[in-house]
Amino acid sequence: MAQHGLGAPESRPEEDTCIIAATFELDRDRRTWEQTAAIAWAADASRRLAPAAVERLLWDHLRLRRGDVVVSSHYPEEFLLKFESKEMCTVALDKGRLKMNDDTQVFVRPWRPLAHALGAAMPFRARLLVDGVPTYVWTHSIVERVIGRTCTLDVMDERSISMTDTREIGLWAWTSNPSRISKVVWLTFTSRAPDGVRVTENIFLSSSHPQEHAWRQERWIHLR
Repeated sequence: MAQHGLGAPESRPEEDTCIIAATFELDRDRRTWEQTAAIAWAADASRRLAPAAVERLLWDHLRLRRGDVVVSSHYPEEFLLKFESKEMCTVALDKGRLKMNDDTQVFVRPWRPLAHALGAAMPFRARLLVDGVPTYVWTHSIVERVIGRTCTLDVMDERSISMTDTREIGLWAWTSNPSRISKVVWLTFTSRAPDGVRVTENIFLSSSHPQEHAWRQERWIHLR
């Protein structure tokens, strides 16, 4: 990581906001994880446990086979346990505590997606008109990204979906504060370099290196 100049810690913003809209697929996956995942941590351990050691402990105590559970190092809890089925996860949670040969105890508790989250509310439904966005990107996912720092998309106008009126994108969105909705959003469109090499994380200062090219457009958001 760069210590000075571009990318240095002191030059970067402390925090930002990213709004992820609920979808059927995300809700389905969240329910699956709630039913098949657990967290675990070790107590009275003489040394730091590896995930593989916790996996073997689960195999022995729950009579599982290789592949029935995957254990990974986690944060802020010590381990994340992902079981193949709800039934296996339930058995582990019913046990609650497993003991290793050296008397180290491993505690197992339910995984909760919002265990460390803070509550937030979006009580305002705002009418937005976004002009100048190229029509080939008039999709729900792109519109979500255009307004996504302060809003979450509720619904796009039918005229915008069907493109019977392409003067602007009409939509309704939920927001915590209408006054925080930007008047102007800059869209940056990236493209592959001529030689087909995509640069995703590295910063090159020499123009002789392959780089990802981009172009920006200024777009207005009107609040009604």
